[in-house]
Amino acid sequence: LEAEEHLARARADAANLLGAARSHAVDLIASARARSEKLAIRSNEHASRMLQDAELRLAVLEDQRHVIEEFAFELRSLSATDRTVVVDAPVERLGLLAAVEAEVASQGAAQDQDGAAQRTALLGRGADHEAAELAIES
Repeated sequence: LEAEEHLARARADAANLLGAARSHAVDLIASARARSEKLAIRSNEHASRMLQDAELRLAVLEDQRHVIEEFAFELRSLSATDRTVVVDAPVERLGLLAAVEAEVASQGAAQDQDGAAQRTALLGRGADHEAAELAIES
């Protein structure tokens, strides 16, 4: 009888212990789930912030790329204009020289010395005009 009572108490203690262990295990699992959910939420929030930062940086870089491309286009445009001026400069001088020579020829041989002076003056003005144009473009 005493053995049976002892066995009954041992079984009751074991059942209580088993119930407490199960309850503790359930609590641990619930706590782990709650922590993992919080961690997942924080991880998603962090990833979202990082993605927003990356998108913002991408937008800024795209704007900067656009500005740089526009600047490069302007430089190419200015460079092409400078080449045109440099290429056209001798043509303009030749045209100016032809106009001076035609004017000198029409005035006759008597005014040849005056024509040379006029040619030099006109060429000087043409050079001054060309220098002024290049200075403006610079």
